[in-house]
Amino acid sequence: MTSSQNRAAEKRIGTTIGKYTVESVLGIGGMATVYRAVHRNGHATALKVLHAAIAFDDDLRSRFVREAYTANLIAHPGVVQVLDDDETEDGSVYLVLELLEGETLDARADRLGGTLSVEEVVTLTCDLLLVLEAAHSKSIVHRDLKPANLMLTNDGSLKVLDFGIARVQREGSVSSTETGRALGTPAFMAPEQALGKNQEIDARTDLWAVAATMFSLLSARFVHESENVASMMVAAATKQAPPVSSINPSLPDGLAKVIDRSLAFDKHARFDSARAMREALEALGLGLPVPRRPQRLSLQPAPPREFGVLDLQFPATLAPSAQTAVASPPATATGSNAATTLPSVAPPAREPPIPSPAAASQRPPSRAPQATLASERDEVVRDSKVAASPANEFE
Repeated sequence: MTSSQNRAAEKRIGTTIGKYTVESVLGIGGMATVYRAVHRNGHATALKVLHAAIAFDDDLRSRFVREAYTANLIAHPGVVQVLDDDETEDGSVYLVLELLEGETLDARADRLGGTLSVEEVVTLTCDLLLVLEAAHSKSIVHRDLKPANLMLTNDGSLKVLDFGIARVQREGSVSSTETGRALGTPAFMAPEQALGKNQEIDARTDLWAVAATMFSLLSARFVHESENVASMMVAAATKQAPPVSSINPSLPDGLAKVIDRSLAFDKHARFDSARAMREALEALGLGLPVPRRPQRLSLQPAPPREFGVLDLQFPATLAPSAQTAVASPPATATGSNAATTLPSVAPPAREPPIPSPAAASQRPPSRAPQATLASERDEVVRDSKVAASPANEFE
């Protein structure tokens, strides 16, 4: 984020965009700013506004709006809803999004000492796989699954964020991709994705990222540890993932086998579908009992989150903050404020145990705001003043 983007964002506070009054800045990324806004009927939403500097770039505008159509095509309560798109008076396109309150799994793990409990990780992963079943049934591959793109809302629902670089497969072809162009977050990229073999990317690529997310949340480290983006990309493209039990020997054998299978270098050795992986996890009986939702701890309001950019040719994305908002439908003329959400269930009686300081210390500092490879969401030409980290998204 640049100082000019910050100033421009702050100037919108208190102004009206269409039918919405802007109340505050929720986050600023390379491609857009997300605001908390209130519809004239009093319903709170989130507005994601494309930066004026790139508002007239036809390619970026189309990428920005495509996120809306891709997410809504899935039609699942675990996907953040994009409710509308329009233009500001100065020509910047914006999206109206479902407003979410909660924390990303990345932030939650950091807050709880570096890892989450086995029960919570299995429960939330099964929820994620249900969302992917719906997405994959529509031939949509997310391509950027990671803890920072998964939000646990205050009512205990899991929401999958950011379909900005999702790929829609149609009759063996791939839309909005280029051969040899790697998109995603290096720390959570399957081998075929790191190699830029876009024609080989399919549902099993997402399953690798799901397992990498589990690996990270259970071990406080990435699958392939590295000091920089380049070496992590090489490792992702050429090396088999280490057994998760070699990092966390306390994991149940059955769980370790599911994770290791999903991290297979050869995609044909992985589970063949999200449903198969989910059923394998459910068969272990390790998830939280009914009510299944993890208990939430109260969170203090966080200031607007700033996101750095990388020393690369392509722009960075808006990574969701610990306390973020991503949009909810305005109330109807009859006064209904009902938003599509997962069923609310009472949380269990206690919070999963907080890991030891030793486990927390293993967690790489680069886990905090993550940027995306050639993100087709929030992009900007990278600033050479900010160092790149392996967890960052780039292109």
